[in-house]
Amino acid sequence: PTLHILDGYEISTGLKLSDRTLVWKVDASLSEQAATWLEGLERPIIGFSPTSAHGLRTLSLPKIQEVVDVVSKQLGGTIVLTSDQRLNVTGCLNLTGELSSLRGLGALVSLSDAWVTVDSAPLHLAQALGIQAVGIFGCTLPELRATRPTHLRVVRNERLDCLGCYHRLPAQAEIKPTCDRGDLACLVALDAEAI
Repeated sequence: PTLHILDGYEISTGLKLSDRTLVWKVDASLSEQAATWLEGLERPIIGFSPTSAHGLRTLSLPKIQEVVDVVSKQLGGTIVLTSDQRLNVTGCLNLTGELSSLRGLGALVSLSDAWVTVDSAPLHLAQALGIQAVGIFGCTLPELRATRPTHLRVVRNERLDCLGCYHRLPAQAEIKPTCDRGDLACLVALDAEAI
């Protein structure tokens, strides 16, 4: 948890990265499929991935709806919501539970104007594709997760002293199972306006 994500990739694979800028290549057929989903939608197209396989990095359903409402009102365009689980959220193109692969998600990210996401795979896809991203951080530290900082705007609850708690675990630990505070304030108290 104390290593930068790219250092972790190097250690786990035994490969040495000559260039620390991740790059993702989009499959043309998946790009065509993603384009059909986005065809005719009002720009800007802003992707939103509010969930993670790790519960401490997942926004609550009411917060997800609040973010969709605020971003739509302030920026117009179309919000495209993605998650591996089905979410009952309105006011967006809701593709939750419908994308069958990470490659398909990458194609969708590549055709978007920006991507808003918790620290999860969609953040790294946006970074690797050079798409402007808004990263929502709490238990993880952006300085250990960002791979293209010039394309990332960080949103987090700066009033908390427990930010990055996941990175304070012993070296042999992999993830923090629960919030020590018990309230997940790093995500719950985030202002949708800030996002």
